[in-house]
This record gives sequence, C-alpha cells and structure tokens, in this order.
Amino acid sequence: MSTKTKPTTDSSLTWENARGHIFMCLSRSSSTRAPVPASYHKNEEKSPFAKQPFAGGFEACVIVRYLESPIGPYDELLWIPGAFKVPWSGEQTYRATRAYVSTDLSVSIGRQSWNVPKMLAKFEFTPSESGHLPYSRIAVSPHHGKEPFMQLDLRPMFLGSRPFLPINTKYVPMDFVFDFPPLPASEDNIHRALIGTCDWKQVCLQISGMAGMVSIAGKMGDGIHYPQMGQKSSWLWLKDARIRIEGVQVQPEGSATGQRKTAE
Repeated sequence: MSTKTKPTTDSSLTWENARGHIFMCLSRSSSTRAPVPASYHKNEEKSPFAKQPFAGGFEACVIVRYLESPIGPYDELLWIPGAFKVPWSGEQTYRATRAYVSTDLSVSIGRQSWNVPKMLAKFEFTPSESGHLPYSRIAVSPHHGKEPFMQLDLRPMFLGSRPFLPINTKYVPMDFVFDFPPLPASEDNIHRALIGTCDWKQVCLQISGMAGMVSIAGKMGDGIHYPQMGQKSSWLWLKDARIRIEGVQVQPEGSATGQRKTAE
C-alpha cells in the first residue's frame, strides 16, 4: 500500500539494473503491538526510528547476493517485522528495521540514500553440488565476531528447487513501496560509519525473475543480532533476479511548508 506522499527531486537514488540471487521467507507476524525482540540494531532501538506505530501483518527474512549493482557485488540480509502506520496519513507500509551488508560502501549508500538501517557483517556462501541451487549453506556472522548468528542449510525440494515460476512485481496487484523514518547517527567510536539522516524516504522496489522453492534448516537468528525465527522449512528463491530500486525523499501530501514533520 502506497502512502499519500509526494516525492521531492533531491536526495534520490535509483538503481535500474541490479541483479542477484534472492532467498525469502514470509510468515504472519505474531503481534500487532510491537516487532519481535531483536528487530532493531542497538543504534536504532531507542531512537524515533523504532517508535513508529506498528501494525503487524507479514514478517520476512530476505537474503540477497548481489551479483551486479552500481556499487559492485555485495551481500545483504534484511529483517522486515511487519507493516507500520505512516504518521501523517495512517496508511500502512512495510519496512526493514534491521539490515546487514558485506561492504562499507553499501552501508553508507543504504543509510544515506534510502534510510535503510544497514550495518556491516560477514557472509559466507558455500557452493552447492545441486543442479539448480547455487549454495548449500549461507552463514552470516557479526563483523567483529566469529560465531554465526544465522546459518542456513539449503536442501532441494519441489522439482529439485528448479526455478519454474516467473515472477514480476510490476504486475502484482500491490505496491512494493516501503517508507523509512530518519536514521540516527552512531555516537560511539566503533560505529562512526553509521550515517544519520533527517528526512523520510520512500523506496519503490521492482523484482523479476524465475522462482523456485527450497527447504531450509539450521540456525535462524540468535535473538541478539537477529530475531529468532521458527523452523520455517520452505523458502522462495529467485535465480539471477533483475532488481530495480528507486528511493526518494517524501513529504506529507498538502504540506504548506514543504518540510517533513518527523514523528517522535
């Protein structure tokens, strides 16, 4: 569901032709009062970013291995706990509240251009001997730690996990629009690279590719670095998906001053 906002021309960034493998699991949120524990990084959990009205809905774990992007290949892990109410309209849109990436540049670009709360982590993708799945294991660890907080074992299932279903979000009868509040900057020496922002951003996503199903087991979050997920065995995966991301600064519809009022 899109918000009643109008984009401005500054602070925008659009990626037209990124591509990568995507792994995603959806489930119904267990709460409409607050996101599950560990949904926020410590940098954001006590800031206005984490105090937006929560509406529940579907929660999602998303892993993307970007094979190509305007800033080069990199890896990403996102947590989407559900939908949030946009303060000035009351409409509901989804957003990632916790995100990890594998390069410093993707941290700064994601935070500054899209308000996505990215932090650095270590990713390990183990090649698969399967004829269709590219990986047999995906592990994500803290940047300054050794023990993975997520370690997923991928196993072929229906049709050997062959990508058989064409997907294009351009033709799905819903908007893949995400609204992000401003991000706080880090005040400690360890996370000085965490850039703060001042305005709301709206991110529009388009994905197309061939999708299949994959069975996944293993360590799905530790409740500290990432929410502990249940044993969700069936995931959707897209092979070499085409990804378009458009981010714009937004302001309330009908604003007389043209300045956004940030909800506290």
